[in-house]
Amino acid sequence: MKNVVDAVLGRHLLLYFDVNKTVIMHDPVQGKDLRHILNDLLTESCYGRILKDSTTTAQWQWNGTKPCPHYTPQEGEITYGMFLRHQFPTCADPLEARQNKNKRKIARQSFTAPGQPGEDLASEHCALLDCLRLPADPSTSGASTEHDDHYHFILPAFLRLIQQLHESNVHFNLVFRTYGNDLHRIAEEFNAFCEGRHPHVALPEEVRLDGTNGGIDRRILFEAGAGGYRFGTFFRDATTTALIMGTFDQPEGVPNPSLHFYEDPKYARTHQVRGHRTIYSFLTQEWRQSQATLALRDFYPHWFAHQEDASAGKLLLLDPSETSVVPLFFDDNILPHDPHIVDARDVNTGEAVPFEVTKDRYLLRVEPLQAVREVDYFLKRLEDAFSTK
Repeated sequence: MKNVVDAVLGRHLLLYFDVNKTVIMHDPVQGKDLRHILNDLLTESCYGRILKDSTTTAQWQWNGTKPCPHYTPQEGEITYGMFLRHQFPTCADPLEARQNKNKRKIARQSFTAPGQPGEDLASEHCALLDCLRLPADPSTSGASTEHDDHYHFILPAFLRLIQQLHESNVHFNLVFRTYGNDLHRIAEEFNAFCEGRHPHVALPEEVRLDGTNGGIDRRILFEAGAGGYRFGTFFRDATTTALIMGTFDQPEGVPNPSLHFYEDPKYARTHQVRGHRTIYSFLTQEWRQSQATLALRDFYPHWFAHQEDASAGKLLLLDPSETSVVPLFFDDNILPHDPHIVDARDVNTGEAVPFEVTKDRYLLRVEPLQAVREVDYFLKRLEDAFSTK
């Protein structure tokens, strides 16, 4: 941790965190509970080969090697997730694309069930569940432990990172970024943590993160404060980029969504921030002194319309000439050889910043299985990022 503290001395960290499979291992919006998510993760971590002949449908067979983030696949080996994307690809036809996505979802979340391609990995699945199992409560002795309430919601590794940064007096803003509408649930537990009310991650009173005794308030707040709203949503189309603060609502299910959606009187109190330069200044300067936490919803229809290409993903604006602010984006969907879900752009030119420039410097791929297993995972990931700067 000392390396990070020394590296950021006199500078400001802007920490963007994806939510699902990065900070939490649940996806209620997609109807995925913890067991589904862990199966999902194993499909991207276990390799095998495609078995096919002229008379049968292609099948995937596990190679017997347990999941390891540093595994080098042999020629012809692919993950089960890759196999499913090949069998049920993303395509230009919206209806077919959605049908294929649902087929992938069903196959992924039952990966280790009996009769499925990953059934021999059921013990790995159980071991991951054990990593997130809460300490036993004597008052519920004999009760079922299959409900998600018996497991951590926000990963302990994430809370450890925030606590360590705060205690080390690192100057930072935390910004949650998600395509879903699950930020209210995140706020419940994160705010309990900040206020010292978390039942399993206790904070000493002297390091509370709720503004106690004039300290920094890092809670997720859903009412307008002195600096304005701390939550909002992006809107993006071919010609417009905007951040609408004060609502998570988006124009959904319409053929040509536009900012006219927010002309409805119920959005009269929202605040729009338009254009790359203005949004960049808003995110890097507006909240810098208060070190407030922001909760932002990204605009999935734009990414989906571009077949989930990075050029339309979650916007990360960078200014290569700015040395006082260090933006870092943590997301499990950043791929080893492609940014995939994050659209990193130079705020001065509007051009995409090449992945060879952003990889491990601004874009930090999260390995969810390690984040589940290792309570210091995010601290180590942050230290790794500064070792490349």
